[in-house]
Amino acid sequence: MHTNEEIFNRRAERISGKSKVLTKIVGETHAVLQFKLGTEKYGLENNYVTEVFALKDITAIPGTPAFVMGVVNRRGRIMCIINLKKLFGIRESGLTEMNRIIVLKHGANEFGLVTDAIENIRNISYTELTDTPLHIENKDKFLMGILTDGTIILNAMNLITSRKLVVE
Repeated sequence: MHTNEEIFNRRAERISGKSKVLTKIVGETHAVLQFKLGTEKYGLENNYVTEVFALKDITAIPGTPAFVMGVVNRRGRIMCIINLKKLFGIRESGLTEMNRIIVLKHGANEFGLVTDAIENIRNISYTELTDTPLHIENKDKFLMGILTDGTIILNAMNLITSRKLVVE
């Protein structure tokens, strides 16, 4: 049973889009999909990930922001593909057969994120996260924190619902 404070914190987290309030509950763990961007490890809450597939057949869309890699047809759905390296200002090294697309979905919002490689899925407690300043652009919106092993945990909900990522 959750206390009133925990319930209020969950409501505040949903309204603000900041999930750190929710995750400070002692003993609560969450599955995180770990992946690589360049030499760094990142993670996303697994409950927002619907699938992972190989990078291929992307159609570029002229006139879109640099972080929009293009679109793919995935099982009859046209899906936008976002390049996290461009979004976060990380140096790019080119694409390889190891690149994968992670599909994030919440409600009607769905898009893919390009990664260099998928690492694994692991359970973490968000009480392990630290607020270390990084060189990542937009970190206040998209960064939840860093684990002691250096894995950068991204806020999947803020990525999915961000107006910055909507191309009109």
